Amino acid sequence: MLDSVLVYGLAAVILGGLTSPVGVVIAAWIIGVLENLAAVYVGFIGFDLKVAVPFILIFVVLIVRPQGLFGRKTVVRV
Repeated sequence: MLDSVLVYGLAAVILGGLTSPVGVVIAAWIIGVLENLAAVYVGFIGFDLKVAVPFILIFVVLIVRPQGLFGRKTVVRV
């Protein structure tokens, strides 16, 4: 029932970083803006495929910066 909420929540947490609550809020805002801009201006996405935009953002951010946009790298010394 809450599939879309879970998708956007997971995307915001991954993009913002697991250790940064402020980063999650900023990432959620970025996801909302980019999703609506893509739905309006990118012809093949439209309003039907706009749910794919968070997944594309997750993919790009995890390749570039695996800890998220505002997350910190944790180093565990053994």
